[in-house]
Amino acid sequence: MTSNPTKEMSHVAKFDGTNFQFWKFQITLLPEQHDLIEIVIGASTAPTPDIDASTQAVKNSAAIKTWNQRDSTAKNFIVFTMESQQARSSMTCKSAKEMWTRLTDQYEKVASENKHFLRQRFYQYEFNKEHDIAAHITMIQSMANQLNDMGVSVDEIYIVTKIIITLPTSYKHIVSVWDNMDDSKKTLQSLRSRLFKEEARNKGCQEEDDVNAAFFAKKQEMSSQQSTQPAAARPPSQSSAARLSSQPPVQHSSGRGRGFRKKKFNYCGKNNHWDSQCWIKQDHMENGVPDGFKPFQAQFAQSRPQRQPD
Repeated sequence: MTSNPTKEMSHVAKFDGTNFQFWKFQITLLPEQHDLIEIVIGASTAPTPDIDASTQAVKNSAAIKTWNQRDSTAKNFIVFTMESQQARSSMTCKSAKEMWTRLTDQYEKVASENKHFLRQRFYQYEFNKEHDIAAHITMIQSMANQLNDMGVSVDEIYIVTKIIITLPTSYKHIVSVWDNMDDSKKTLQSLRSRLFKEEARNKGCQEEDDVNAAFFAKKQEMSSQQSTQPAAARPPSQSSAARLSSQPPVQHSSGRGRGFRKKKFNYCGKNNHWDSQCWIKQDHMENGVPDGFKPFQAQFAQSRPQRQPD
């Protein structure tokens, strides 16, 4: 027996007037755990006082007191798991059985009137993109349980079928395999296990796709940046830079100081490096010549006057 119902029932979702079936399922477990369910449903009633004829004393007062304590605990289980507005309707009830009867009469009748609406909701339900597989299965099972509570039979085969036909296209492989399975193996537990495995595999593939997409987006961005730079401003490619660095610097023809040998009429028009070391030329050989670019030799040849024959 507990002396602190509030602490023990802190994990129970409170009844707010709309979730009666789920609340009923939760709250039934507590009286069962404490051997109070018979008091709640009325199978156990308060003992009738046994009065001694000579002394007028109640001989079974201890049994009556024990039963009243158990009934009080059961009432606390009910009241402490309801919102204040719903708890007010039980203020005049004298026992846990009276509370339970009033609640079930009121809210199960309302639920019964909504039977047609709930049946329609079950058959029209579609996969919610914000749900995972566990939430999807739970939602369908919850609606099926509510219908069963109202007397509308929803067998496991209907639950399995509803789950299968509402799966997103990413699970079409599972649907194909399921259709070819033996009917004796098409259980809800088997379907649940297969869907959880497929969900984990899909998440792994999605993460890999995201990594690849990020890599190629970065590569494309770098390529676009290089293509928008003028040819003379772009750095040499890695292979070009490697070849250029393998060639040692040479002395000026005058022999003064260190540096590159000057050479006129180079590919790029500059005269501070060898033609074979021109990184612009190497880059054009590997990546193609930009539109409008002409080698300096070609420009010089066009501007040089042609020699007239004798």
